[in-house]
Amino acid sequence: IYSHYKKMNPGILYMTFTKEEVAKFGEETYDVANYVKLIGNVKDYKVWVFFVERNDGKMVCEFRSNDYNVQSVAAKYGGGGHAHAAGVTVDRFGEDIINLILNDLKDLIS
Repeated sequence: IYSHYKKMNPGILYMTFTKEEVAKFGEETYDVANYVKLIGNVKDYKVWVFFVERNDGKMVCEFRSNDYNVQSVAAKYGGGGHAHAAGVTVDRFGEDIINLILNDLKDLIS
């Protein structure tokens, strides 16, 4: 995880996990999604998010931030949580929906 996250300016870290990658961990989707906290202390990055494909093709998104209300982005897609720790499950895993969410996070912190 520490060597495979991606950076998006301004200040967003993220990772995507296919269901095959989740299987390699030998853990459940939600366990992998909760590892999002592991990348929370990278200097100059204020928002971090994991996108994890479930076995049924849906996607779990876990958002974290110490500075921004990421719950507002989760809520836009039907999710919830707290201001600095939120999540949502969307109908499918895909680059297009991941990019929409990342752009919403970018707008949040710009």
